Amino acid sequence: MFRLIKIKGGSMQPDYCHNDYVLLAQWCKNALSVGDDVVCRHADAGLILKRIKNISSDGLQLTGLNARSAEPASLGNIQRRDVVGRVVWHIKPLR
Repeated sequence: MFRLIKIKGGSMQPDYCHNDYVLLAQWCKNALSVGDDVVCRHADAGLILKRIKNISSDGLQLTGLNARSAEPASLGNIQRRDVVGRVVWHIKPLR
């Protein structure tokens, strides 16, 4: 199953910009790797798009690409069950 998400905010700039779209593969949650871009449910921030920085038995450590993005430690570890999907396609609207 796929899901289309519209990006809000700039925490993943320059790779992903506000109003870009990402297509998520929802069946890949168990086949995640460091460097994958994922959309997750976060208790405080809602849906977030981040890059996997580390995978451990405690969960996924995520990071943004923009220097002003939240530090990975402030996000805490994300559990695989909170991953909505892995980005498989990036759609940039005409600017």
